[in-house]
Amino acid sequence: MDYYTAMSWGGLESSDAYKKLPNKTAIEKIIKNERYARSDAKSTKCP
Repeated sequence: MDYYTAMSWGGLESSDAYKKLPNKTAIEKIIKNERYARSDAKSTKCP
């Protein structure tokens, strides 16, 4: 799954559609990287 497509699932983790996805672990990792500005994030932290 594309990085930004995975990010689009942010906030939808409790939806039925999200729960049916086979790659939730990878998506959760991407969302958390961005949400908490971890070193694996592709974005830069806002000032």
